[in-house]
Amino acid sequence: MSMKKLMQERAAAKQGQGGFTLIELLIVVAIIGILAAIAVPQYQGYVARSANSACLGEAASVARLAEAESLQTTPDFTQIAAFGWDACDATTLAPATIANGTFTIDADAPGTQTVTCTNGGCALP
Repeated sequence: MSMKKLMQERAAAKQGQGGFTLIELLIVVAIIGILAAIAVPQYQGYVARSANSACLGEAASVARLAEAESLQTTPDFTQIAAFGWDACDATTLAPATIANGTFTIDADAPGTQTVTCTNGGCALP
């Protein structure tokens, strides 16, 4: 077999291997779509749970501060009212003046749950 004929056969063989077929590309796109349909709701759930946990931690810190201030001889609740809530959307502190460590903090977490702190202990429902 001559060198010229061998090179012609190799060139002819390479022409048939131009790339992926349309059906192969469609199968890959379908697989990626299925994976995305599963992953996006899971990711949203993770984000909501982490937002709830962040709000819970923040509310617990404020509850400890409120409890410590209520036990002082001259409590100063202005720092509680001025607390910058970063992880919680909306908060309420009841009663407005805390006496003997008895209070309730309700904080709306971005993950659609409400953190409730009563007398220093905080929990998600």
